[in-house]
Amino acid sequence: MRRAIVIVLCLGACGLALAACGGGDANHASTANGGTTTPTSEVVTPKPDFVVIVVGKTISGGGRKTVKLGSTVRIQVVSDTKDEVHLHGYDKKVDVDKGLPATLTFTADVPGIFVVELESRSLTLLDLVIK
Repeated sequence: MRRAIVIVLCLGACGLALAACGGGDANHASTANGGTTTPTSEVVTPKPDFVVIVVGKTISGGGRKTVKLGSTVRIQVVSDTKDEVHLHGYDKKVDVDKGLPATLTFTADVPGIFVVELESRSLTLLDLVIK
């Protein structure tokens, strides 16, 4: 039993040493066939398609945006006040807290032009064209 514990500890130490000295992408583990795998403990958050920042009545990143029908769309909003981001027509909503990013994610499966707004302030953030 003691020998098994020593072997496990040595293997662990060797693995750490190899990981510290190894080159390449530190976020991926090598496999026997030369490929890489993503560790199961790593959570990858997709990047937003659009980032809108609201300070007062000034909107950065807003305007008219076009997306492909059938695509997954991620709209991230950072606001200077607590509010609700609302995608009209799809009736999708997400709460946004002051100064913290909130992401509205949906599948663009209905064509048309849709308004994204801060609901309480009635402030249009985007006109989203889906085609």
